[in-house]
Amino acid sequence: MPMMRTIWVERSSEIYLNPYWMDISVNLLKTFIIGLVLALPAGRWSLANRWSFVPASALASVVFITVYTKGATKEFPPPLAVAGKVIVAAISTNSKAVAATVAYDETPSPLVQHIVYIVDESVRGDYIQLNNNNLSNTPFLAGLGRRLINFGIATSGANCSYSSRMMLRSGARQIDARHLEAGLFQYAQRAGFRTVVINAWKKMATYMDSSERSAIDIYLPVTDEPPYVRDNRVAEKLLEVLADDKPTFIYVEKFGVHFPYDLSYPSESEPPSRLATLGQAITYLSRSQNFAMDANERDRLVKSYRKAITWSVDGFFQRLQPHLDLSRTLLLYTSDHGQTMWEDGYKTTHCSSSHPHPGESYVPLFALTEVPSLEGRFRQGAARGFNRASHFDIFPTLLLAMGFKEKWVSSKFGLNLFDLPSMRHRQFLIDADGAEWVTVD
Repeated sequence: MPMMRTIWVERSSEIYLNPYWMDISVNLLKTFIIGLVLALPAGRWSLANRWSFVPASALASVVFITVYTKGATKEFPPPLAVAGKVIVAAISTNSKAVAATVAYDETPSPLVQHIVYIVDESVRGDYIQLNNNNLSNTPFLAGLGRRLINFGIATSGANCSYSSRMMLRSGARQIDARHLEAGLFQYAQRAGFRTVVINAWKKMATYMDSSERSAIDIYLPVTDEPPYVRDNRVAEKLLEVLADDKPTFIYVEKFGVHFPYDLSYPSESEPPSRLATLGQAITYLSRSQNFAMDANERDRLVKSYRKAITWSVDGFFQRLQPHLDLSRTLLLYTSDHGQTMWEDGYKTTHCSSSHPHPGESYVPLFALTEVPSLEGRFRQGAARGFNRASHFDIFPTLLLAMGFKEKWVSSKFGLNLFDLPSMRHRQFLIDADGAEWVTVD
């Protein structure tokens, strides 16, 4: 069913489904054959009775492995994995009833009136003009010059939305549903900020537990309009919130440029007919599973991606930046993860659970502020650690801006964007709970 929903959503973008038709068709064929065999009446040639222990054993094994790894293993298909996930959820519920608290004895002294933390979706750091002189897809951002403090191509915490966003909001290196810690909203409230969430992507319940949601003062969803309109609405709502003088921490989840990318900008053509899509599926049945990507198709994908970035990223800041009062505001921008643009035979865009392409971790990272106590330190950090920043550096930086003492923050959460080393290995995590480090360099 998840596969069928994906096909339905992407039905207007036939080139995006091309790499997957063979895999989909083969698995559907296997499912049909197995179902047919098991449906045969019991008798001499029936496998239903003789081999019924095989699926039962598979189910038991998957449940055991899923529970043992705390849900970190994502390799199993949904029909087998559901039971294990239910058990993991059941044994993890006790901690969700306990509210996370900030263990800090002093009174924070915020360095800025407003903090805007923008997390985009699927924006790859080397596919924007700021970090690639061969591109011209973010002319407005490029035109900001020194007003924009660019950290270059940073490395995401993980290559999948769920784990990456959890790490961005918690500062954690590992996601464990049973281990509850205070997140950004709890720290912001502790520092006297009003907490606001502007969400253009999906229901926050998908990525937040009850304790985290309880620390949000104002929640503003922007999910009822077409995807390509949502980021425009986000900019409008963000400016409305910033018009208030009350100190505010604003967490923004843009719609961004999630695959399929043509959802992120206005369509210029009619989608193909259902009959044409079905005919294409039949055509792809004859291809080998590891076929080489057609150069023209990849070129169309990249062009669509760049166009989406121009509309969703550059257009967003063109609407927002001229109206920001940076003398009292800190804006930090990044993306949850990067993308694989079908290089080197990869057929997935992100969330690879083994041997991922490094592009899945390439994200942009920049700051906008004119607050004296912050601007100079940001510029020094960006100059020294250009292309070396990590998602894990953001959380402690935000705590410093909220007024928590630097020695306490560094001892608890490590490096920040002010003190980046000029050389260090870039790494990110794969699997749901950060089970494996992958080195980018």
